Amino acid sequence: MEIKGVSFAGTITGNTFIPRGEADSIPFSSTKLNQILDRLSVAPESEAAKHVEETLRLCEQASHLEGEIKFCATSLESMIDFVISVLGSGDNLKVIATTVIDGKEETEYKITAEAMEMPGDNVVICHPMPYPYTVFYCHEVKATKAYVVPLVGKLGSIVSAVAVCHKNTASLDPIIFKMLKARPGSPLCHFLHKDHLVWVPNNYLNPMLHGESS
Repeated sequence: MEIKGVSFAGTITGNTFIPRGEADSIPFSSTKLNQILDRLSVAPESEAAKHVEETLRLCEQASHLEGEIKFCATSLESMIDFVISVLGSGDNLKVIATTVIDGKEETEYKITAEAMEMPGDNVVICHPMPYPYTVFYCHEVKATKAYVVPLVGKLGSIVSAVAVCHKNTASLDPIIFKMLKARPGSPLCHFLHKDHLVWVPNNYLNPMLHGESS
């Protein structure tokens, strides 16, 4: 099966996690926007300031998805704590992401083998947000499956692509359907960019990332 027009490029560049103690000392609330901008040396009328305001708004608004558990992680430690609270013991968890294993990113690919289904439907997906330091919007959505899809590009690049499929889409934002050219209410599957993270049970093994043949 051929896939065209897809991009796995990272959506956020240049940011890193800051230590939890430092992150906890910085306000993270839209009611303290001016204080945040001043603390992070962000000009109030700048594009960066708009990104800060939009990220805070998204993190604070109520979920649009039925059964969704959401959290904005401002440090690696807080992300791990949230994932454990949803999925259980950290000893039984691992994180995976779309990986370009060999070659450069392309826009045309072929699926080279059957997609590998991750166990269960209780996974946590974390999306990077535009912010002066690393912030991830993490959420666990019911009736959602995650897969790893082996791809080979037209020019020979090899990609281990993470995809998620939402079975219950009745409460999704209509804009999402327009972007993905899908019908509201129907199951919806999409790939994730390489800087988006998926936490899964530790008994899942991606052979493309471990040098094994499928």
